Amino acid sequence: MKRLLAFLLVMVIAVGLLAGCGDSDNANSDNAGTNGVVSNQDVKFLDDKGESVYAIIRPENNQDVIPISQYLFQQMKSKLGVTARTLFDDEDGADKYEILLGDVNRTE
Repeated sequence: MKRLLAFLLVMVIAVGLLAGCGDSDNANSDNAGTNGVVSNQDVKFLDDKGESVYAIIRPENNQDVIPISQYLFQQMKSKLGVTARTLFDDEDGADKYEILLGDVNRTE
């Protein structure tokens, strides 16, 4: 009788442990709105035409920002696979999410 009780206890614990091991990606994406965790599937990098939804905006007269914008462009391309447009602050990028670098004439 003791062996049967011990076996049943071990089986109940094993089932409980196995039930707790779920797919963590699904758990995070299901709760993205409630706990602040955002998965890669929730972030949109490309629009319907396959173009980047981001634009890097920099001032035309500040040469110090050029290496930073080039580095950011390369990192987005290599890490995310996104080719963001680089625009001067006097160009229109209203249809994009703007990443502002330096002292631009746009509101934050």
